Amino acid sequence: MKRFALMTGLLCLFQSAFAQSPDDFGRIGEHTNIQRLKVLSDSFASRYFQNRDIASALATKNKWPLMIPQEGGGMKALVGITDDSLPLYAQTLNRGAGITLRTDKLYSGGGLGLAVHGEGMIAGLWDVSGILRSHEAFGNRVSQMDPMYTSVTANHSTHVAGTIIASDLPQNGNIRGMAFKARLHAYDWYNDLSETANAAANGLLISCHPYSMAPQPITYWGTYIARTASWDQIMYNAPYYLVVWAGGNGGPYTDRLTNEAANKNGIAVASVFQLNEYTGPSSVQISSFSSRGPARDGRIKPDICAKGESVLSCNFNSNNTTYSYGWGTSMASASATGTLLLLQQHYRNRTGRFMRSATLKALAIHTADEAGASPGPDIAYGWGLLNAQRAAELISNGVSTVNISENTLTNGQVYVKTVTANGNSPLTVTICWTDPAGIAVANPADLSSRLVNDLDIRINGCNQTWFPWKLDPGNITGPAIQGDNTLDNLEKIEIPDPVPGQTYTITISHKSVLQSTGVQQKQDYSLLVSGEAACQAERTISGYFSEPNFRSASWIRSAGSVVMNPNVPITLIADPVDGFIELAPQYAQDSIYIAPLAGSFTTEWMQGCTDASLNGLYTTNTKVSEYASKQTGKNSYGTNQSSFRQWRKRIRAAWYTGLSICKVL
Repeated sequence: MKRFALMTGLLCLFQSAFAQSPDDFGRIGEHTNIQRLKVLSDSFASRYFQNRDIASALATKNKWPLMIPQEGGGMKALVGITDDSLPLYAQTLNRGAGITLRTDKLYSGGGLGLAVHGEGMIAGLWDVSGILRSHEAFGNRVSQMDPMYTSVTANHSTHVAGTIIASDLPQNGNIRGMAFKARLHAYDWYNDLSETANAAANGLLISCHPYSMAPQPITYWGTYIARTASWDQIMYNAPYYLVVWAGGNGGPYTDRLTNEAANKNGIAVASVFQLNEYTGPSSVQISSFSSRGPARDGRIKPDICAKGESVLSCNFNSNNTTYSYGWGTSMASASATGTLLLLQQHYRNRTGRFMRSATLKALAIHTADEAGASPGPDIAYGWGLLNAQRAAELISNGVSTVNISENTLTNGQVYVKTVTANGNSPLTVTICWTDPAGIAVANPADLSSRLVNDLDIRINGCNQTWFPWKLDPGNITGPAIQGDNTLDNLEKIEIPDPVPGQTYTITISHKSVLQSTGVQQKQDYSLLVSGEAACQAERTISGYFSEPNFRSASWIRSAGSVVMNPNVPITLIADPVDGFIELAPQYAQDSIYIAPLAGSFTTEWMQGCTDASLNGLYTTNTKVSEYASKQTGKNSYGTNQSSFRQWRKRIRAAWYTGLSICKVL
C-alpha cells in the first residue's frame, strides 16, 4: 500500500453570546468515542515519529536539504519519506472575505438582527509553525499549543490565523477576521493526526488545515490513501468535529485535489475572487491556481468555495502592527473556518446545543450560492459559494425539527416525511452523514467507491420521483446529473419549480447492511429541508388521545375549556400569533404554551392506519419541561400540579385528518 508521511505544505502566496462551556464539552463528549480517539492519537504519533527519524537519517546520508526557499517568501520543508524511501517535502503553494461569504450579515448591524462575532468560541489551526501571538490584532486570544513554537513564528501561520480571528479594531476594521472575537488553539503541522485526535477527544468543534503534502507520484493526488482515511476515522469517532482543508493550488487541471482534502467527512475549500454582490452563478469566478477535483474515486470535491484572492491579514513582522496580502486556498479555508464557527455559535444561541459536524456541512452546502456554468455541483466550485446569510436564516427559521433535524437510521429502516411546497422558492432537501473510514487505496488505478454506509434520498410527488445530484462518471468535467449516488456521503435534491401547496414525500433508506462501531447497526444523519409552506394561523388538528393517563384529569383549551375524554375527538388549535399549542391542566388558572423549540417535538409518520378517511398516525413525544408559561390571572397551579404532571409524560397517538403539519408541531 502506498503511504505517505504525516506532514504537508502551505497553500498560499503572500503579496453577548453563548460560549463553549464545560457543559457543552460534556454533552459533546457523550457522543464522542474518547477512548478510541486516544488510542488513535497514540498510534498516529508512533507512526509519525518512526517516519521522521528514518527521514532524518536518510537526509544526512543522501544530503537532502531540510529547507528549500521558495519564490515569494515560501518554503519547502522535509517532513518524511514515502514507502519508496523518497523525500517528502511540505511545500508552500501560496497565492473583503466577509463580504464575499456574507459573514458580515451575522454581525451587529448586519441586517439579520444578530450579534454573532465568535464570543467564547474556539477554532483550531494546524500550520507550519508558531503564530505571532503578540500581534495587535490578536490580543490574548491565541494559545500556542506546541511549547517548542511559543517563540518561533511564521508568516503563513500568522496570516491564516488573522483571517480566522483578527480583531476589527486595527486598520479601521479592514483586517477583521471572520470570527473576530473568537479564540484560537494553534499547532504546528508536525504530528497533526495525533494532535487532532486528542483535541477532538477534548471537544474541539472545528479546525483549519491550510497545507498539504506533495504526493509522490502525482497519480496519487486526490486519492483516498491511508492518511486520508485517518482523518475520516477521527471525525467518525468525534461526530461534532469538522476538519476544513485547503483544496490545493494545483491549477486548472482535473484531479489536482490534495489527498487530505479527499476525505469524506470534512470540507474541502476552493478559492474564488472577492464578490461584493452575488448576481448569479457567473458572478463567482474561480482562482486560476485553485485545484480542481473530483476525488479520484469520483466523489464531489471540493465541497464549497470561498475568497482566497488578495486577502489582507496579519504579518509576522516583530513590530506587531504589520499586514500583508495573501492568495491561495489557504486563505479560502481560513475564511470558511471562521464563518462556519459563527454558524455553530448562532445555532448554539438558538437551540442551546451545537450541531453535529454532518449538520454543519449539510448547512453550508444546502445554502451555498450556485456557481459554475451548469446547475448542480462541479469539480471547480463544488456545491458553490458559501453563503453565511442564507445559512443563518435557515437556522433562525428552522430551529424546530421541521427544517433542520438530526436523526438515526437503523438497519433496514425507511424514514418517510411529507412536506408541503410553498411554491415561492425551490424545494431543496439535503442529507449528510459522518461515514466510517473507508479502506485506503493501494493502487491509484482503483476507482471503486470508498463509501461504507450508502444512504439514499428520494422525493416523490405529482407522479414523479426526483433523485440527488451526482457527477457524471462519463463526463466528469461536464454538467452534474441526477441519479442514484453511490459515492458521496452527502446527497442533495432540488426541485426548482414545485407546485404551490403540493404535498411531496421525502424517503430516506439505505443499501446493504449498515456498519457501525456499536452493537446496533445504524447510521446517524442530518436532514435539511427548505421551500416548505409556512404554518397557517389557526391550523387545526383533530383526533383522539389514546394515552391511558389522559382522562378527565387533563384537558385541552383552544377556543374554550374542553374536558378531554379519550374516546371523544378533540381539536388542537395553533396560537395565531406565535404558533404555539396551548395546553393546561384541568382547573388551572394559567395556560401552558409548549414552544416549538428544537428538542420539544419529535415527529414521524407511522404505518397501520385502518380508517380510510384518515391519512396516518401522528406521534409526538413532548418534553413539557421545556415550556413557557403565559399568565392569565394567578401565579401558581395550586393543588392541581399533579394533574399538570400528566402532561410531562407524553401526548401520544393522535389521529389527524388531511392537514399538513408545519412548524406548529
